[in-house]
Amino acid sequence: MGNITIQPDEATGDPGIVKNTGGPAFPHMYENPDGVGGYYKVYVPGMDLRPYAAIRLRIPDSGIDWLDIMIAKSREADRLTKEIK
Repeated sequence: MGNITIQPDEATGDPGIVKNTGGPAFPHMYENPDGVGGYYKVYVPGMDLRPYAAIRLRIPDSGIDWLDIMIAKSREADRLTKEIK
């Protein structure tokens, strides 16, 4: 499962958090040449499920502040466009 960890901040007293993001949405492995005629496997974790679902559903609840702001702005732009029509 994927986790986002926000470290405690002693200056502000913020205890920090660990959010379970649901794990990767698009994990995959590929083989990369090792330079001597062989290959080694490389694991690419992909995007966590929670941000992916937030993007697809257009709900600003990804757990990533900047992404949530972008989703909210996109929804507001669509709402304003519909009002103009």
